Amino acid sequence: MDLTKVWITLQQHRQEIGSIMAGLCLFLAGILIGRTTSPYATAQPIIFQDRQCTDCASSGGSLTELQALQAEGVALKEPSRITTPAVAGAQQGQFVASVNSNLYHHVTCSTAARINEENKVWFASSREAEEAGYEPSACAKEKIGE
Repeated sequence: MDLTKVWITLQQHRQEIGSIMAGLCLFLAGILIGRTTSPYATAQPIIFQDRQCTDCASSGGSLTELQALQAEGVALKEPSRITTPAVAGAQQGQFVASVNSNLYHHVTCSTAARINEENKVWFASSREAEEAGYEPSACAKEKIGE
């Protein structure tokens, strides 16, 4: 191969080759500067380890500690029984609530008519609805006289 032809080609395209080389050098310099100035370059990986905390109050406890708390009246002796409202979808009573809300309505209220059937929870009385954790709506307050 004749090197003079290569030399002539390089001399003819000197400006284009120089621009490409300068661009390549700037690109590589940008990568190196970015890697060295990045806060993630020296970051150590986060490793989670399961440990039993002996100083924490929430780390459980022994059966004797539970029995001592029950004797003091701090812990319940039996699991709490939360009263559940009537079965959703079953029609009964004068008040209705939605499983997606914390308000109960009187059956004549326009809001009660907009509750989907599968989301309706019926109550025989306002007291029953309040015991289940629902609050009266404006229409229910009018009906019960609050």
